[in-house]
Amino acid sequence: MPERGNPWTVLSATVRYENGWIRAVENDVVAPQGTRATYGTVQFKQLGVGVVAIDGAGRVLLVGQFRFGAGAYLWEICKGGRAPDEPPLDAAARELREEAGVTARRWIDLMGFRASPGLTDEHGTYFLAWDLEEGEASPDPQERLERRRVPFAEALAMVDRGAITDLGTVAALLKAWRMAERGMLPDEVAALILPPP
Repeated sequence: MPERGNPWTVLSATVRYENGWIRAVENDVVAPQGTRATYGTVQFKQLGVGVVAIDGAGRVLLVGQFRFGAGAYLWEICKGGRAPDEPPLDAAARELREEAGVTARRWIDLMGFRASPGLTDEHGTYFLAWDLEEGEASPDPQERLERRRVPFAEALAMVDRGAITDLGTVAALLKAWRMAERGMLPDEVAALILPPP
């Protein structure tokens, strides 16, 4: 087995770009095999959160928007960022309230994630939420959001046919489904996720 510690040696790190959300760094490194290299990374100043929210009819709440970075319109679970000192559950509840106008009475920590670990340090937490209460959405001013509720099975079908391609949304939906299948969720929410026998 290879050693599990960090085999990279950083000789210098130069910030090439920075704004309120990210920092792009050029690293002069010695790679694990001993050769010298330049390795560019993006460091995120916020941590990610996301919510698979399921209503009493077993429908998943999805948010659609044009993502500038991807250059595409994407359907996603409610998600966003949080400051390092904000508790993940508080941030997830805030995102759900802001993007969908919904609050949830029941929550489960669904999974941790790392996005593009070869290039970035982006990571965070996704939750499963149910027992929802409707309210009024208040998205960020620059967001133009469309909201949909689809049966959980239809959300999985959207993944299968490529209508949902956001990696975090795909992973969170599949994780919730797998946990329901394996009996790892309370019966009340598993019944909303799994098709009737």
